[in-house]
Amino acid sequence: MAQILNDLPSVETERLILRKFCIEDAVDVFEYISDPEVCKYARWYPFKTIEEAKQIIEQRLKEYASHSGGLWGAYHRDKRKIIGTVGFFNIDVNNLKAELGYTFARNYWGQGYATEVAKVLVTFGFNKLKLERIEARCHGDNEASIRVLEKIGMSYEGTLRKDYRKNGVFHNTSIYSILKEEYLKQ
Repeated sequence: MAQILNDLPSVETERLILRKFCIEDAVDVFEYISDPEVCKYARWYPFKTIEEAKQIIEQRLKEYASHSGGLWGAYHRDKRKIIGTVGFFNIDVNNLKAELGYTFARNYWGQGYATEVAKVLVTFGFNKLKLERIEARCHGDNEASIRVLEKIGMSYEGTLRKDYRKNGVFHNTSIYSILKEEYLKQ
């Protein structure tokens, strides 16, 4: 796993190239992370400036340099732009597990991009990173994300009640996972 994270490779799906972020992606990232609908079920708030997008990309660049990052920009081949952030975080090298996550620009919702990426990342996680467990967490009301997780073979494990607070309101988090042996049976 450490060798892969040392130089996070690009990964291709049918319509996307998952690649490391670069500072030139700031405009694209700002475009989707400034959309309140994209952030509705997220723990973060919409960006208000391009500078915030540059700061988050600089954070990703530091993660790449320290070999602790597993997040890519989802580059759309035809549109020639970043349309989302995808990959692994909370990577636990000792226990061979990681959390899968994805965020896409609203214009690309309902077109199968999240499922396309999640399938490829689960394969990458088990085959390349040698993970034993991949988990995902989502807002308890995020039905679209729950459908994606179920489509890729993840099982519901439970709900963290009042797991976090945003805008003064507490929210539940649903936890899903897939184990390597379950993946191999699919």
